[in-house]
Amino acid sequence: MIELSLFSSILHGSLRPWKLDKSNTKYYSKMVSNSSFSSLKGGVTQFEKELNEIAHEHKFNISKAENFQFYFDNAQQDSLAEIDLPLIILVEIQPTNVIARFFYYLIKNEATRLTNTLFQVLTKDMDESHKKALPYHFHTRIVDLLKDIPKTQVLIEPTDTLSIFVIETLKLQTIRLLLETEHLYEHLLEQEISDKYQIFGDYLNQDIPEDIFYKKSDKLSHFQDLIKFGEKEDNFKFPKSDRVSFGYKGDKKKLDSVLKQLQFQINLLNEDKTKVEQLLEILTSPNLALGTPLVYINCETTQFSHMVSKLEQHFISFNPTEIGNTKLFYSKKGNLIKRQNLYKNLIDEPKKMEEIDNIIKHL
Repeated sequence: MIELSLFSSILHGSLRPWKLDKSNTKYYSKMVSNSSFSSLKGGVTQFEKELNEIAHEHKFNISKAENFQFYFDNAQQDSLAEIDLPLIILVEIQPTNVIARFFYYLIKNEATRLTNTLFQVLTKDMDESHKKALPYHFHTRIVDLLKDIPKTQVLIEPTDTLSIFVIETLKLQTIRLLLETEHLYEHLLEQEISDKYQIFGDYLNQDIPEDIFYKKSDKLSHFQDLIKFGEKEDNFKFPKSDRVSFGYKGDKKKLDSVLKQLQFQINLLNEDKTKVEQLLEILTSPNLALGTPLVYINCETTQFSHMVSKLEQHFISFNPTEIGNTKLFYSKKGNLIKRQNLYKNLIDEPKKMEEIDNIIKHL
């Protein structure tokens, strides 16, 4: 799961400015004078190396999940471009001493790195489930962090000017990260861009600014175009009829065996209501007509969502959108499973993930 480790460390961990030893100014001066750290000379990749050293120095971790390393390891395409400057411009408070400058560059460039990392991942080939789930989870974590910031701000002593500056900078750059994510992936998040009332009122519980509080960089539209360019159209298009099918591409006997093993391992179906044979027919049917049996899941929704993401490559259109559109699938609690339920429940490590993956490998 994405944790925004650096930002969290500033709020709650080893990088809390009021807990730091401020006597060691040589360390901060050295970092600020390093152009790879302060001005991203050498690009985001070089900054990431500097960040890893800072993480080691201050005892916090940048996880592989946060770096989306799995997707980079499995990517087939080269990068389209690199985001190395802010795409959303806000009015910033300028630092007045070397430690403040250290935090200013650290937070601002980390926001750039995070925006760039998600961009690199989402412009590569991946299944639809992950393509929508990743920005959703990323966005959710940003909002959670924004809501945490005021709780810290009220605890800072009025005389602690460094901490006031650092947390205000963190707030602004988190807002920037939120808006960059929303502007770049509005079509995947399927929600409107947050306005000042939502950001400052709902998330931060602070005064609403009277004026427009940000502007878009000239490069934002360029990267929005690259995202659209990098997305492939679905090659499977139904003729204009009522035909609905998941378009299974493999051996039906192998799928039957996989479903039976999943039933044994994770209790996939409520067999009082849905038999494995019925699910098999639904998944392989060339036309899901009216009267098709409903599918009652008996495993956790996180397990089912993971299973869908792993099975997706074996179908033409077996994904959360198509599953939701059929209105056939119901959760363990008897609720209709909608597209957003599956995206929201796609987590890094559901229960028995290894068993699920090993079974599906046999397709």
